[in-house]
Amino acid sequence: MAHDWSMSTSTRGGLTLGLPATGAAVANWPARASTLGSLINNLNHLADERSRVLVSYPQRSTTTGGRASAGVGSGLSTWTRIYSWGPFPILVGHDGNPYPVRVRVGGRADPDQETCLIRIGVCALGTAGDVMTVDDIGADVVESSSFIDETNQWRASGLVTLAPVWRELGVVDGVSSASPATVKAVLATIEVWGVATGDGQVICSQAYAAEQVAL
Repeated sequence: MAHDWSMSTSTRGGLTLGLPATGAAVANWPARASTLGSLINNLNHLADERSRVLVSYPQRSTTTGGRASAGVGSGLSTWTRIYSWGPFPILVGHDGNPYPVRVRVGGRADPDQETCLIRIGVCALGTAGDVMTVDDIGADVVESSSFIDETNQWRASGLVTLAPVWRELGVVDGVSSASPATVKAVLATIEVWGVATGDGQVICSQAYAAEQVAL
């Protein structure tokens, strides 16, 4: 899958070429806005390249594919899980907080004219049932606007943050080790949940999540 530059933090979608190769080469240069903009873009791009992509679930068609969550009864039904990926040990910054995660989710309604909503979130391990079903979402969840059409398209995107919940993660501490050791890690799952009216279904056809190391 080609890199989705709409999710990157570099404003130009890649490295700006033609800049001097060393810091010494630009010593005492006038601070041109164009040069500074190029340097900032390149720093953001290099930081993006360090970001781990956790989920990359591409759209296969404009009208088919994906996984559905069925509506129950009249009116909006309860939020139900469509996908769950992980758990992943989320990278943690020097301040002890996990890096933000860039998320994006898309899908379609089935059948047409049934109102659908879809959410994507990053949840501490074991908390998705609470995090993804609340009426007022927190900083760890992004929710779409309501939609009724049957065309697969991106519905919501954003930068989500996760409060650190530390857990023991088993690791092998040596080639000849007879038993694993444990380390502290922030374990999280990437969740997609949906809700639909009546007998309709909300179908998730695409999702993306990557750590935002650039911040």
